[in-house]
Amino acid sequence: MILDFINEFAKGGYQVNKCFLHGNCYWFAYILRGRFPKGGIVYNAVENHFGFKLDNEVYDIRGIVTNLGDWEDWGTYHLKDPKHAKRIEKYCILKDFYDDPESEED
Repeated sequence: MILDFINEFAKGGYQVNKCFLHGNCYWFAYILRGRFPKGGIVYNAVENHFGFKLDNEVYDIRGIVTNLGDWEDWGTYHLKDPKHAKRIEKYCILKDFYDDPESEED
């Protein structure tokens, strides 16, 4: 069922796949979590990539990607490395590239 849902997005072709693999992977995981609320958003620090975990499988726009390495619950990662998680949120998720050095909190 989840693969059918993902395949509907993937039918959008190269641009859709590129969008959700390069810079918007969090948002695809967010969409999957909205559709399949029993799962959760996970993060792979080595790949710098978000996925969606459901029933011990991790998914992204390509389908099952469990084999890409170590995936960690995003909330747990937030607690483990809050400084890095904050940077990921700012630049990868929110796309806030326009810094105000006066308001930077680190």
